Amino acid sequence: MKLALVVIAFLLTTPVLADVYGNNAGCALYLDAPGRTDQALIWFPGDRVEFNADICPITGMRQIGIGAHMVTLSCTNRDKTWESVYLVRAMTDSDDFDFAPEANPGERTKVSLCQ
Repeated sequence: MKLALVVIAFLLTTPVLADVYGNNAGCALYLDAPGRTDQALIWFPGDRVEFNADICPITGMRQIGIGAHMVTLSCTNRDKTWESVYLVRAMTDSDDFDFAPEANPGERTKVSLCQ
C-alpha cells in the first residue's frame, strides 16, 4: 500500500515528457540549436503555443472534422494579452501538422516533431 502511494505521488509531481512540435525556427529555438529566426512557432500539445516571445496557453479546443481542431489561445507578451484562434490540422501524408490563423487561413505554418 505504501509503495502504491509513493508511486502515485511520484507520478503527480514529476513532469511528463511530451512531444514538442515546431517549424524549423521553433525547433531550433526549442533545441537550442543555431539558426534561430523571428518566425519561431513551438507547439506543446495540450498546453501552449509559443510564437517568438509570445506565450499562448491553450484555453479551448473544438474538433471541426477528422484530424482538425479550432484551438483558442490566450496570448501574452509584456503587458499585452489577447485571444487568437487557430485551425490545426493533421497532415494526411505525414506526422506533421498545419497551423493557420482563423483570421487568415491562407497563412499556414507546417510544424513537425522537434528532435
